[in-house]
Amino acid sequence: FAATDLRRFAKEWLEELARAGYLGVGGTTGLPLKQRVDGSAVARPASIPPFGEKAYPVRFENSRQVLWLQLEGERSSERGYREVRVADEPVRTDKAILAALTTMEGRKMDLKRLRRAIAEIELPPGGAMYQQWREAFEGLPPEQKSGRKRPELHENLQHHQSLDYVLLLLRHHRKGFDDLPQVEKLALVERTCHHINEFLEALRRLTAFLEFGVPGKHLKEATEDADRDVKAAVLHDVDGMTHREIGEELGVPLPDDYNVKGDHPTVRQMVKRGRKIIVGALGEECWRRHIRAMKEDAERWRSLSEAEQEAEELAEHLGIPYEEALRRAEEEEAYLEERRRSGGEPEND
Repeated sequence: FAATDLRRFAKEWLEELARAGYLGVGGTTGLPLKQRVDGSAVARPASIPPFGEKAYPVRFENSRQVLWLQLEGERSSERGYREVRVADEPVRTDKAILAALTTMEGRKMDLKRLRRAIAEIELPPGGAMYQQWREAFEGLPPEQKSGRKRPELHENLQHHQSLDYVLLLLRHHRKGFDDLPQVEKLALVERTCHHINEFLEALRRLTAFLEFGVPGKHLKEATEDADRDVKAAVLHDVDGMTHREIGEELGVPLPDDYNVKGDHPTVRQMVKRGRKIIVGALGEECWRRHIRAMKEDAERWRSLSEAEQEAEELAEHLGIPYEEALRRAEEEEAYLEERRRSGGEPEND
C-alpha cells in the first residue's frame, strides 16, 4: 500500500469495482456468493467467489445462511496438503458496491412513520413504490398537495425512492420475496431500513470525525440537523409561520405544557439556530434582501398555472428549454384530462 493521492486511489478502486460488478447471488445456483479464504484472494483487490469443483455449499437447518466449503485452500508447509477452509464472509467487492449504493440511494427514515405507512399499503409485486405514490399523489385535491395539508400516508412515504431501493435489495437477495405473506414482507422492509439507518449514521460519524473530530473528545457538531434548523428559520422569516405551525410542518410534536404556556421551545431554538447559520453566511442585510426576493418569487410562482409550474420544474430538472418543458406539461395535462373524460382510457382517434 503506497497510495499518496486519495482521489487517484478512489478512482482506481472504482474502476476495479466496475470491473468486478455486483455478484450477490449466483445466477445458476441461486445461492449467495462468499469471499474466498485463500491468501491470494485476500491479497488481491478483486474478490473471486469460491465456485468450481472444489467448493461446496453448506446449508443449515432452520437457517438461510449459506457457507462454502473450500477443499483446496493454502498449502500447509508443515503438513504438506492444501487446507480445507470455510468461506463465510460476503465478497469484499460486493460489500463495497453495496455500501456505495446505500450511500447514494438510501435515506435515513423515521421507522415509526414508516411502520404506520406500510401498514396501510400493499407492496407492489415486482413493481415500484414510486408509481403507487405518484398515482395517489396526482389524485389528491390541489389544496392537499402542499406539505402542511398532505395526508399522513403521503408524508410518511416521502422517501419512497429509498423504499424502492430496499425492495430491489430484497428481491435480489431473497428469491421469492414477492410471494411471501404481506406481514413477512413488511417486516423485512422495516428491518432493512433499520440497518440502512445504522449504516448511514456510522458513515456520517466517520466523515464528521475526518472533517472536524478531535481524538479523545466527544464528536460534537455545531447543530444536529442544520438543514432542518435553516428550514425552520425560512418558514418563520419568509412564510411568517408560527412556532406551532412550523412544528406541524416539520414533524416536531408540541410540548406537553403547550396549552398552558403557549410556547414551543424546541422550534423556537431551531429558528434561532437556523437564522444564526444564515446570517453567519450572508450577513443580516443580505438575508433581509433575500427574504424579500423569496417572497416575490413565491408570489410569482403562485400566479402560474399548474402546467406552467410543472414546466418550470421540468425545465430545471432536465435542463431543457422552458418552452419545450411547457409543451410537454400541456400535452400531459391534456392526456390526463382525456382519460378522465373517457372513464380511464384515452379516446381513440
